Amino acid sequence: MAQDSRSKNTVCISSEAATTERYLDPPVLENFSNHATTSDLAACYERDLTGRDRVGATIRHSQAVFQVPNQHGQENAG
Repeated sequence: MAQDSRSKNTVCISSEAATTERYLDPPVLENFSNHATTSDLAACYERDLTGRDRVGATIRHSQAVFQVPNQHGQENAG
């Protein structure tokens, strides 16, 4: 996360990512495909209007992508 404040303005940005090769509860015992990724990106802006009032906005995008392990018939078919 990075954040910068100047005068009455604050800007921040953050990101995260992860990957795994382990499917925790597979529908079949054999794991022919077993890959997952997650990602998150966020940005925010805040401005102090007065000593007691502040306005801000945050934009965020998150996703999780995973492959479910194939069954024997699916794996043999390609």
